[in-house]
Amino acid sequence: MMSITSSPTMKLTLTIVLFSVFLSTAMSSSFRILNTKFVIDSPKFNCTGLPTRCECPYPCLEQVKNENYCIAKKCYTFDNNLGQCKKAGHDHVAPLVLQAIPFTAVFGSGFGNIGRWDLFGMYMGILFGGCCLILMLSACCLCCWPKENDDEYSLMSDKEGCMKSTTSCGGCIWGIVILVFYILGIVWTATEGAVLDAHGCPLIF
Repeated sequence: MMSITSSPTMKLTLTIVLFSVFLSTAMSSSFRILNTKFVIDSPKFNCTGLPTRCECPYPCLEQVKNENYCIAKKCYTFDNNLGQCKKAGHDHVAPLVLQAIPFTAVFGSGFGNIGRWDLFGMYMGILFGGCCLILMLSACCLCCWPKENDDEYSLMSDKEGCMKSTTSCGGCIWGIVILVFYILGIVWTATEGAVLDAHGCPLIF
C-alpha cells in the first residue's frame, strides 16, 4: 500500500500550503513597507503658566514630567511644515485589503502587516493547529480502536466510520472557525479603534 506521505496528492497539498505561507508573509511584509510613513520628529514646545501648571500650545501635546516643555502625545506627531498635529500609526487600507482577500486572510497577513504578530500567530494556529488536530484524532481512531478477531470486516467498517465521522465533523468545525475569524478580521480592520498596531496606536482612517 502506498504511504500517505508519498502520495502525489499529499505532496501537492504540502507544496501549495508552504507556498501560500511564503506568499502570504511576503505580501504582508511588502504592504508593510509601502504602509510605513516617514515619522516627523516632534519638536519641543515651551509651555506657559509655570510654575503652577504647564499649558501646552496644541491639544496633541503633553508636558514632559518634571520639565518645562511639551512634546507630542503617544500616537500623535507634530508636522512643522503644516503647523498642525497629525495622527501617527498605520493606515487601515493595507491590513484591510490583506484581510479581505481569503487567500491571505486565513494566515492573518493583515495583522502581520501592522506588526501584530500575536494575532498573526493566532490565525496561523487556527489554520495549522486545526488541521493537525483533525489528523491526530483520525490517527487515534485508527490506532486505538479495540480489536475484535471474530468479525474483522465489521471492525474495518467501524474504523472507517469513526475516521470519516472525525474528519467530517472536525473539518466542518474547523471551516466554521476559519470563516468566523475571516469575518472578524475584516470587521476589526475596517472599524476605527477596533484594533491597535504594534505600538499601541489605532489604525488611521
